[in-house]
Amino acid sequence: MKSVSAIRLAREIEKFGKFQAVVRQRNGSVLFECRSDEQIKKLSDVKEIAGLQMSVSSHPKQKRT
Repeated sequence: MKSVSAIRLAREIEKFGKFQAVVRQRNGSVLFECRSDEQIKKLSDVKEIAGLQMSVSSHPKQKRT
């Protein structure tokens, strides 16, 4: 994460719309709290953001309808 400009990363993330929250975790991962199922679907299809390889998974306690 430190090799990527925070501004570049923020611009890339903005393409997916406003999130409820975006939090950098202690383990180096990033938690995106989505506002809609559509946003979840868009983010799930992404393999890379700002040159960083990405793996998307749902929170284990998330209720999906």
